[in-house]
Amino acid sequence: MKALPKITVIIPSKNSEKTIEKTFDSLRQQTYKNFECILVDGLSTDATIDIAKKNNDVITKIISEKDN
Repeated sequence: MKALPKITVIIPSKNSEKTIEKTFDSLRQQTYKNFECILVDGLSTDATIDIAKKNNDVITKIISEKDN
């Protein structure tokens, strides 16, 4: 059987500590499992990055840098 293609989910965020956990929970509930998830953060000043790091079972990469 041929492997399913990998899907990349890119999540943009900035200061999303109140809602970002719901996003990660939603990814866990997906039945399609061949995906990677990249969080692109605009240098949050709240707990967004800390929350993302605790969800490393669904986050493949975290990029946090100042927006242009």
